[in-house]
Amino acid sequence: MVLGGGAFERTVVDIDFANRKIAFRDPATFKRPDGMHAARLFAAGDNRAIDIDIEGRQARMVFDLGNAWPAVLYPRFWDNPAFLKDRSVSSTLSGGWGGMHSEGLTRLREVRIGGKAFGGVPSPLKGVRTEHERAGTLDGNVGMPLLGRFHLIVNFPHQEVLFGTPVDTTTPFESNTTGLALQRTEGGAKVLHVATASPAEKLGLKPGDVITHLKDARTGKTLPLFDGWNRGPAGRAFHLTLQDGRTAVLQSAAFY
Repeated sequence: MVLGGGAFERTVVDIDFANRKIAFRDPATFKRPDGMHAARLFAAGDNRAIDIDIEGRQARMVFDLGNAWPAVLYPRFWDNPAFLKDRSVSSTLSGGWGGMHSEGLTRLREVRIGGKAFGGVPSPLKGVRTEHERAGTLDGNVGMPLLGRFHLIVNFPHQEVLFGTPVDTTTPFESNTTGLALQRTEGGAKVLHVATASPAEKLGLKPGDVITHLKDARTGKTLPLFDGWNRGPAGRAFHLTLQDGRTAVLQSAAFY
């Protein structure tokens, strides 16, 4: 099932992520439940935006349930010395109309949304192609890994979103702990991108390398090449066999 924008425009959409439930309410008779945090929605082209707090600064972010990142920041917010000072910045592979390209990647120390605070939020630092983009009114995009922590009631007809509780603010957000972006090929897992300052970069892996065999370095157990092993908890060790005959042990770590 794909939920289109028309449903949001015409109804109040009640999304209970924890219990995998969704309901549609009539805007004319809908009444705000007690105990929910209300936030105003703003027009943002064909989308809606919401104001949140990032490290003590207000940020107007596109409200995007289709975004796989917790947050994405635009240059209007991040491209300044105060934000970048003493900040660890790596890189990630990003796609779009212009094809695949590398962008900055960091962790936001604190994000406040829906009356709750979250720490260690992964966020790409989107590049800028035109001065129009730099001078825009939006600071970024807030996505599913963050929004999905809440019970949401999305009320486009009345320009607000309601955030419900209880909320998990302590479970770390999923992140790439190896620095590898991989592509499935007939020969194995092809390396598309190696993140800056990552365990993979320190090991000397390069784009174009192909991993043909993967084992748990501690137990010797063979692991699937495409089960998301490159993302997950830090502190794991993987024994890699490459197509050119090289072998190496990759230790996952929180590198940004």
